Amino acid sequence: MKRLLFLIAIVLLISLVSALLLSLYVIRNTGNIGTVNVQVFADEACTVPLVEIDWGTIYVGQSKSNIGYVWCDSPELLTLSMTYGNFTPAEAGDILTLTWNLENATLQPRTPLQAVFTLAVGNATSNMNFTFDILVMGSA
Repeated sequence: MKRLLFLIAIVLLISLVSALLLSLYVIRNTGNIGTVNVQVFADEACTVPLVEIDWGTIYVGQSKSNIGYVWCDSPELLTLSMTYGNFTPAEAGDILTLTWNLENATLQPRTPLQAVFTLAVGNATSNMNFTFDILVMGSA
């Protein structure tokens, strides 16, 4: 029993000494966050923002394309990417596939690129109205 108490005392003493020897060094972080202003427009002159695409009726096995123009005010060259989601109804995400022609394309400052968005319809068993969001991103 004395031996167990002695071992516990040693462990506590080592823990206390370790805690006293441990130091904490904090580095404060500051900086500026700049946004890369990637926009998509409905017209080649880049005056009308593209805020909605009306796909109309697309039948099973078919696809439709719509055009937009990607523009950036940043002085940086940007690599473009696109993602989509937030489907209503959720099942539409299993049926619809969106692609575009600018994946990994380089966007020059203040030079519009024509984006072709193509929506394809897979197997659907009934008529469906849908909505979803497209996110176009540029990374330096």
